[in-house]
Formats: sequence, structure tokens, C-alpha cells
Amino acid sequence: MGVWHSCILSRRHVVKQLKYSVKPHKSDQILIAAGGSLLRIIGTVELPIKIQDLILHHTFYVIDRVVDEIILG
Repeated sequence: MGVWHSCILSRRHVVKQLKYSVKPHKSDQILIAAGGSLLRIIGTVELPIKIQDLILHHTFYVIDRVVDEIILG
């Protein structure tokens, strides 16, 4: 089926390295990983993504347990 949401790992060094503020997540919403495990959403962060000469702003969920540091969905 594929990835429906974009996620970024919440490890302090990953989020600090980006120098963007994380907005706390105020909902009980969770995500389900491909393997079926539940992923707690810590917050969201809006990051610029550059594709050739086009810069887009995309919202990522900040997750506490993700295998990859960034998942674009």
C-alpha cells in the first residue's frame, strides 16, 4: 500500500540538527508501522523540501520509534 504520512525520528540530535521547532501533538492519534507496531506521535514539524528548483514545505510527524531517521510519505 505504501506510506501515507511523513515521519521524522525524535532523537534529540536529529531534531536539534534541523533547528526547527516541534509543535506538540495534542491528539490521541497514533500511527501503525508496516510491521504492525504502534507509533506514538510526539509532535509535528514543518520542513522545507527542495526538488530541483522548487522548495515545498511539508509537515512531518515526530515519532519516538522509527527505523529510518526520515520517511517521506
